[in-house]
Amino acid sequence: LGLKVLFFGSDEFADRVLRELDGNRTGTQPCIEHMEVVCPQSNYYMKREKKVYTYQSPVHKFALKKGLNVHHPLPGSMSSWMIPLIDGGNIPGQFDIGIVASFGRFLPSRIINGFKKGMINVHPSLLPKYRGPSPIQTAILNGDPTSGVTIQEIHPSVIDGGKVLAQVPYPIPETAPYGQLVDEMGTLGGQLTVKVLRDLENIRGKSIEQDESQVSHTRMFDREDSVIVWERMTAEDIFRVHRTFYQKEPVHTCMRIKNKVKWVQFLELSVAPEKTPPINAQFLDFPPGSVFYQKKVPYVEISCLGGGRIHATRFRVSGKAERDP
Repeated sequence: LGLKVLFFGSDEFADRVLRELDGNRTGTQPCIEHMEVVCPQSNYYMKREKKVYTYQSPVHKFALKKGLNVHHPLPGSMSSWMIPLIDGGNIPGQFDIGIVASFGRFLPSRIINGFKKGMINVHPSLLPKYRGPSPIQTAILNGDPTSGVTIQEIHPSVIDGGKVLAQVPYPIPETAPYGQLVDEMGTLGGQLTVKVLRDLENIRGKSIEQDESQVSHTRMFDREDSVIVWERMTAEDIFRVHRTFYQKEPVHTCMRIKNKVKWVQFLELSVAPEKTPPINAQFLDFPPGSVFYQKKVPYVEISCLGGGRIHATRFRVSGKAERDP
């Protein structure tokens, strides 16, 4: 018989992992017999606005589409949460293993030990590098040429600190946006998880402790991280920020337009190729953040720190509709 799996996840990366696991469950040679899902609640209350909002995470939507049972722990600590019965008690026994991907909640030892085969985690970095909540964004912002996916044991007290079961590298395409990396690394992680599940006990016997001297951490990002600071950022820096955040929060900045300071969002931009002549040959004489425009040229050109330039092809000025140059 195959494994009975309880999957914990929420976001787009977790969704891609879940899709691969479900593909195995419904395939011709499955190692997963039954699967259910744990994800955040659909309804949440905004105290300041005194309203109840409905939000279904990508994992929740996919689970409903595939007819998988969905469980919602209460907000806050998981300390009192109980592992559910399989199919509400209609299937005897207990879940064999818990699989976690971008769940965002700490899981205590009581839950980890509640599975016959424990719990494993799918993490989008080559641990011990980039532990924490934002390894993909951090890799893009740092200009890393390579990242990867790790399958690890869940550690009872250290987030992303468990023994490494398997890893696979992922070369980061130079211009790829965050969403592309999430899709490709999530798929890669799901495929690697299936390989681990097929030979779990043998792989566990060869697991490796993480080298604590090589640990680095990531943090949660917010809207301020997508602000362009012309005096401190090169064209490459700005493009990496754009690749990291534009699908969630377009890069934005303050600019003087007709003697008024306006917030501007850049929806599409790129680094100007060196072989492309500048709109203004004397652009180096102007400070970073200077804007140049020419009729019949399909972009606005902006000078950057270090002598580089960016080309903005779609942008939005505060108080106005999205526009092209």
